[in-house]
Amino acid sequence: MKEEQRKILDANVNRLFSQHAGFSARFTHQANEMISLQSDSLDVDSASGIINGEYQSTLEVERCVAFIRLRTLSEIIYDTLGSEAVCEHIKPLFSSPDESSDMRSSGKISYMRNKFTEKAFDKFTKFVYDAKIIHSDSFEDSCMDTYNGICEYCILPTENSSDGKLSAFYKLIKKYDLHIAASTEIHDGDNVTTVSLVSRDIDLTKLEGRVKGCMLEFEVACTDTSDIGGILTFAFHYGLKLVRIDSHNSGDEVSFSLLFSADDVLLKNIEILTFCLSSVYPSFNVIGLYKHIN
Repeated sequence: MKEEQRKILDANVNRLFSQHAGFSARFTHQANEMISLQSDSLDVDSASGIINGEYQSTLEVERCVAFIRLRTLSEIIYDTLGSEAVCEHIKPLFSSPDESSDMRSSGKISYMRNKFTEKAFDKFTKFVYDAKIIHSDSFEDSCMDTYNGICEYCILPTENSSDGKLSAFYKLIKKYDLHIAASTEIHDGDNVTTVSLVSRDIDLTKLEGRVKGCMLEFEVACTDTSDIGGILTFAFHYGLKLVRIDSHNSGDEVSFSLLFSADDVLLKNIEILTFCLSSVYPSFNVIGLYKHIN
């Protein structure tokens, strides 16, 4: 590993440690020794086997080795602090900071009426107990209703077969600090539209230790685009399968949006992945951890 990359990685390691209380100087030293021993035994040739030949440049392989160190560190922190402490750290990634909702919003779904949202509502009644309709004048009004706690959910189109990912609606999800809770497909002739049920919170406790038949979607901005190889290697190691990846330039950074399928993945692994990436990348944002309803 190049010296400059080692320095960047060590800075990330130190940032992780500095953000979490309870680590003595002795433990920090021991953990770094463990991580260094593991990563130093992974030269470029052996690391290329880990990434299955998908990332062949020396830089990309070295970044993957760096992420192996970060993954190891995150696992050490998880096992030392415990699930409860780590979940407290990542909780803002899965829930809105606003506390204005109450039980009166339970089961209420806001949406702007059209042929897609009406059909989607019928499908989402399988997911939401005692679902109730609140019609709105616009998709943004629906997001506002959900953010303000008037409704528990709103319905938005998020992808279609002609335009792909619908960026304008993802911007609304991010603007109002919402998360995708479920999705379904609506067919209209040859056209297929993915419609999402969006909420303020994702309740990880309902997953009961394993993530089965779900989609994990998140976005992350990188100054070094070779980081994406390491992020993918991290995700693949935990059993996630890449479904879609999009990117766009954002100033000096490249922002990536990644969608994975999570079929029978340990919830612990999702927690470690999101814990590590949110600690290293300030821009890291969970879009959703959700079921796709047929």
